[in-house]
Amino acid sequence: MTRSRCQSFKRAGLFATFILFVPWIVSRLGITHYWYGQEWMLCLSNGTVAFACIVRGIGRSFGSETFTGWLPHYDLVGATKTLVVPLWLPLLLTVLATAVFFWWYPRLIPAGHCQRCGYNLTGNVSGVCPECGEKI
Repeated sequence: MTRSRCQSFKRAGLFATFILFVPWIVSRLGITHYWYGQEWMLCLSNGTVAFACIVRGIGRSFGSETFTGWLPHYDLVGATKTLVVPLWLPLLLTVLATAVFFWWYPRLIPAGHCQRCGYNLTGNVSGVCPECGEKI
């Protein structure tokens, strides 16, 4: 993997983590947000996000239930199909994927450098890194 691609994945992972972390914190503070469309609703509440598909003409209601729980679940209440996903799950997956790029690919050493310490070996003919003693 090239250095620029690895850096891009690191930045994208940090951005996605931030995008998931902020709504999780806001919803854990007890602030509830609703977004509506023609046949869908989205609710952010209690550390979860709930997505509902609504049959046209039936109404716009999640019901009186509170969205909680540690595991994702699917509910069918009347004509409303609701998928509830706790935000900790995608947040954890994003943090773990980002951590892989930070710890497994901490730095990519370019060709012509010592693979152990990163010292520039241009002009070195001895076959040994003068910085760390690694055989080339």
